[in-house]
Amino acid sequence: MKKKSLVEELFKNNVSQEIINFLFIIIDKRRESYLFEIIQEYKAIFNEFKEIIDVVAVTAVPMDEKSKEKLAMVLKK
Repeated sequence: MKKKSLVEELFKNNVSQEIINFLFIIIDKRRESYLFEIIQEYKAIFNEFKEIIDVVAVTAVPMDEKSKEKLAMVLKK
């Protein structure tokens, strides 16, 4: 199958065999069109498990590193 060969060639040295096998299942089940949603859901589950939140700070002027670090410390609490 062309898709599997392409996945194997592109990812064989960059990701684990488990990920490649997962992609093969996605291909076998013809769920390629859902791959973006699968990735987004995985990220959400991972972030919840690791207690990571995404934050967007809207400011009038760009934040310097010190301000970013201070904001990060406040959000960690």
